[in-house]
Amino acid sequence: PVELRHFGTMSSDEFFAGRPTSDGGCVFIGNTYVMGPDNISRLDLLVTKLDDRLHTEWFETYGELMGMEAGFDIREVSSGGYIAVGYGDGYVRLTRIDSDGALLWESDTSTPAGGTDPGITVVEASDGGFVVTTRGPLVKTDSTGTLLWTSHLDCEARCARELPDGGFIVCGSVNVEPGNDDACLVRTDSSGNPIWRRTFGESGTEVAYCVQPTPDGGFVLTGFALRPGRSHTEILLIKTDSAGMVHAPVE
Repeated sequence: PVELRHFGTMSSDEFFAGRPTSDGGCVFIGNTYVMGPDNISRLDLLVTKLDDRLHTEWFETYGELMGMEAGFDIREVSSGGYIAVGYGDGYVRLTRIDSDGALLWESDTSTPAGGTDPGITVVEASDGGFVVTTRGPLVKTDSTGTLLWTSHLDCEARCARELPDGGFIVCGSVNVEPGNDDACLVRTDSSGNPIWRRTFGESGTEVAYCVQPTPDGGFVLTGFALRPGRSHTEILLIKTDSAGMVHAPVE
């Protein structure tokens, strides 16, 4: 049976991402509106943990008294607990919490954030650090949130995956002219230095939101395309080889 459940505080709440958890439950991240001491509405980051029957185990808010915080992605960490990414006080912010929602640490990167450049996704790297896509540079931190490097890829990054050699494959979009974005795919080394960069597009807009390595060593991208003169989007699906090249199908 399909279940519909409502979750939230006494304020206005929004969820932007949800992930399954190793205990069979799930965790959601977003923001909640709170009233500050100056009677101005502000945002706090909101995380809600559900069990395997969709019952609330806990929900917590995180934020400074006069700040503006929001969350866009959350992942379970191999050592336990969760890593969340969003923005806080104008910068991309990582928030580390334990399995019960208690705050362990917060870390602001040097990457400015805002309506067009928030932290979008976070993944845990094999060294225990974290990789963040920001719709700006690719950001790498250590396991405590200390910034290690930022890499400008000429690609509005929306998804990153670590590869077996320690490098990363990143997808997103790049603006080629007003009203025309192309999907982009970038391969980097372990320090975020680009090895190659590919773009995919026709007239109109193409944006890649997710990339996955495939068993043959290539990559598959998904996203959307919007053609000129059309009011609806289409699903974008691209398969490349290990060098990011698209080959014509064999008939």
